[in-house]
Formats: sequence, C-alpha cells, structure tokens
Amino acid sequence: MGRKNEGKTDTIKQRRIAVYVDDIKTKERWVSEAKKHGEPKISKFIRTAVEFYIDYMSSNRDSELEELARLRKENESLKKTKKFLLRENEKLNRLVNNMESDLKLCRKQLMSEWDIKSISPKLISILKGGPVSTEEILRFMGVEPGDAEQVSLITTQLDILLSTQIIKYDGKVWIWLL
Repeated sequence: MGRKNEGKTDTIKQRRIAVYVDDIKTKERWVSEAKKHGEPKISKFIRTAVEFYIDYMSSNRDSELEELARLRKENESLKKTKKFLLRENEKLNRLVNNMESDLKLCRKQLMSEWDIKSISPKLISILKGGPVSTEEILRFMGVEPGDAEQVSLITTQLDILLSTQIIKYDGKVWIWLL
C-alpha cells in the first residue's frame, strides 16, 4: 500500500521554496550539520532551522520591546529627576549667594559698629593687600618682634578681625575675607 495522500501532492508546487546557497562548501556544510543532528533530509533540517530562527526572533523581539519600554520609562523618570535636581541646585545656589551677601553685610556692619579707631587703618590696608604672615605684618607695621606691648596691640586687633570673620588665619598667613 502506498502512502496516504493528505492533499499535500496537490499543493506541492505552491509550498515549494528553492534555497540557493552562496557556494558548494556552504551546501556541504548544511548537509553535514543536518546529518550530525539526525536529519537525513536537508529540506526538513532547513525548515526546522527557519522555524527555530522565527521563534527565537519573535521571543527576542518581544523581550527587546519590553526592555525598550522599560528603558523609555526609566529615561522619562530620570529626566524628571534631573529637572527637579537642577531646579533644587539653582535654589541652593541662590540661597548660598544670598547668605554670602548677608554674611558680608553683617561683617561690614560689625566693623562699622566697633570703634574703627581701635583697628589700625595701616593694618587693614596690609591685610587687604593679600595673604600675609604675622612676621610680615609686624615688619610692615614697623614693630620689632621683641616689643611685647606693640605685638600685643596688633594681636588684639587681629583677634577682633578674626572673631568677626573679617579675616581668617590658615596657620601660615592671614587672609582678608571682605
């Protein structure tokens, strides 16, 4: 008895796909791979490979689309966060600038409230000229380091300026802050 005709012979020409490979070596490799995988017919091997490829691409495409959607959502969230952080940064920068201005104003007011005559204008001029060491201050003021009374007077003035943060001392030099 022959094989039962399931209507396939009627449509064989419509279902046929011719595949031409680039060269004979490629064809031989495909035939060899088909046999290695237990498929003596190259056409069935190619069908299986094509179906596998279609399934693989479909499942990868779906997961890639899901990943793309997730990344887009994450990107939008990051854009919103960035925008918020930039606004906050601007606010904080304005606040810092305002506070620095207020601090300078307070220092100036403190200085004007004191008896300005108690601070030597020459000392203020020396300090405003740039970072200067204690030894340089004494030299510019014409004070001998051994003159305890004069050194104490200058030290007191430096302490007043330091306590109001008009100057700072970094361990080596005095620095004018206004």
